[in-house]
Amino acid sequence: MAIKARAVPLWETTRDLSDSREFIGAMTVVATKAPAYHTILAGREIIWCACGTAATDGVFVYIDPDFWESLPNDYQRAFLLAHEVGHIVFAHMPRAKVFSLRGWLYKKLGINHWNPAIYNQAADYIINADLVACGLEAIEGALLSPEYSRDGVTEEVYIKLAEAEPEQPDEPEQPDQPGEGSDADPGEEAGDDAGDESGDESGDESGESGDQGDEAGDEAGDTAGDESGEGGEPVPSNHGGHDQHLQPKYDGTEEEQAEAAEADIEDITRDIDTAIEQGELEGQRIGDEMKSNSSRYNDGEVTFLDTDWREELSSHFNRSARSGKSTWSKIHRRRYNLLGVVTPSKIGGLSRLAIIKDISYSVSVQSERVFDAKVAELLDQIDVSSGTIVLHTNTEVRHVDEVYSGDEYLDVEKLEGGGTWMSSGTDWLAEEGESPDVTLVFTDGEMSPYDFEKIGETDAIMVIDSPANYVYCKSYLDKYGIECVVINDAA
Repeated sequence: MAIKARAVPLWETTRDLSDSREFIGAMTVVATKAPAYHTILAGREIIWCACGTAATDGVFVYIDPDFWESLPNDYQRAFLLAHEVGHIVFAHMPRAKVFSLRGWLYKKLGINHWNPAIYNQAADYIINADLVACGLEAIEGALLSPEYSRDGVTEEVYIKLAEAEPEQPDEPEQPDQPGEGSDADPGEEAGDDAGDESGDESGDESGESGDQGDEAGDEAGDTAGDESGEGGEPVPSNHGGHDQHLQPKYDGTEEEQAEAAEADIEDITRDIDTAIEQGELEGQRIGDEMKSNSSRYNDGEVTFLDTDWREELSSHFNRSARSGKSTWSKIHRRRYNLLGVVTPSKIGGLSRLAIIKDISYSVSVQSERVFDAKVAELLDQIDVSSGTIVLHTNTEVRHVDEVYSGDEYLDVEKLEGGGTWMSSGTDWLAEEGESPDVTLVFTDGEMSPYDFEKIGETDAIMVIDSPANYVYCKSYLDKYGIECVVINDAA
């Protein structure tokens, strides 16, 4: 039985198909192939309405009866249901609102405005990859790409997609207010009776930002699988998806709306916890993004989108400056591998700092500027007693400077040229007998897998010059256990 939601439905029921054979068949497929989705779907109210194709506001699932009946089999109908509830599972609507209002996904990333359509596409890529992996058959128009897996992070995919878009207006676009127009596709008949049901980017009366995808039916890519949903690989499609992603609507005062929204989120979070547990018991592999929205199952990981890179960089300095001693609990692996010399690693006591700087032309000049400014500030705040060594590096260490203050560091000549081979810097340190307390590798991350592997053998911290470059090298950072800081405000 569906949990009673506090939100107000955006559409009214037109033709209820909840007792139809097709619906029962589709729900059975979801229960068999993706039990976690089924558990959450069973707790959500499905509203059969004239929404064009399908939609969700993060609370309700909306299905257009005509579109539903146009789908050829139970596996595609199961895909449609699971796709909509997937947006609820992954909390895409509240996340879209948070990041659009925060502004971190345009102003600070060099992306000039928040683009809800691109965020919808990013969300769809991850959900669809997860559903296909579960054995469901993608419907016509579903966004699929081998570049984006079920374990991706929506915001990271958004950055990659947005970076590839043509240049946008200088000022961020503001969400539509109710009554100020709609971004719905021509011909959609959704929302004649419910305030902002027409698909405006605003999903409630307070003007909260929302978003929506494009309706299916234009140049859809072929989808994989026979009617069992288990054959072949998906062929990437090339348009904006099939459904609408909206913000929930609440009645009452601002305080009453906030309280009701919080109650709905608590109910959904409990559903997600139960669903993950049930799915794992029944053998479903649970993707990382689903777990990240569970109160019991997430690992507390904080991404660069949730942190201030300056504070994160400062914490590395301060953490190393506390006590000042060596430890034999972990040997200096890089020096041992290169020279066969066993020496202890340093913990605490910032007496020596090394900065390996990528001088290749592809590094962001603006990111380098803000990085240098922060390093200079930290050098003046924390006395690096034995100085800071700066290695200007491309395919090899081209030049070395040694500085003892922030001013000296800023006066170091900037070099440019060559390729990117950052482990040549860590090799140089080991060969010269240098054992810095902290080693920073400032780079755009355009490195070979072998280079990442060699950096991973050290305790170096990579400072990536942009979120877009972080997205491209994240798999290597994870694979080789490399700590990193991402400069996310270089715009």
